[in-house]
Amino acid sequence: MPLAVDQAANDQTSDPVGIIVAGDGAAIRSVPRGRTRSASPHASQARAQSGAVPGLTPGGDLIDAPAAMSTAEIDLFMARVERFTSRGLPGRGLPGWAENLADRLLVRDREGDDRRMCIECRHCTSGRSCGRARAAGLSHQELGELAVMLQRCPTFAPAIRTEGARP
Repeated sequence: MPLAVDQAANDQTSDPVGIIVAGDGAAIRSVPRGRTRSASPHASQARAQSGAVPGLTPGGDLIDAPAAMSTAEIDLFMARVERFTSRGLPGRGLPGWAENLADRLLVRDREGDDRRMCIECRHCTSGRSCGRARAAGLSHQELGELAVMLQRCPTFAPAIRTEGARP
C-alpha cells in the first residue's frame, strides 16, 4: 500500500510546516527555531548508530537543550569517560561511546534516577565481570550488556566519588 504524501507540502504557496512522508517511509519535519539541542559530534554519531535520534524523544518530541554543566559535573564527566575508556568493553569501539555513556549518566543524575550501571561500580573488573556476582543475585560473573544497563544492585559500590555534583 503506497504511503500518502502531504499535499500541502507540495503546494509552493503554503507554509512548509508538518510532516512530509516519502514513498520509502522517510519523514521530514520542520523544527521551530531555538528548539534544537547541540551535542558533541562523537556522541551524536554513537547515538545515530545505536538507533536513537539526537534531540528527539522516542515519541518524536524535541528535547530542550540541557543546562550548562557545573565544574563538579565536568570533573565527574571526565572521570567517568576515563574509567569507561580504561574498562575496554567489548564491542564499544564506536568513537565517542564513553562520552555518550557519561552523558547518559549526567542526565540520570540530574533527573534523580537511583539506578546504576555495573561499569560505575568498583566491583566491575575490566567491564566484563562482577566480583560480587553471587551476592548481587547474578547466576554468573560475566556481565556482557548488563555492564551498561541502568539497574538497581544491592552490592553497588561507586568507583568514582561524586561529591559536589548536582543530585
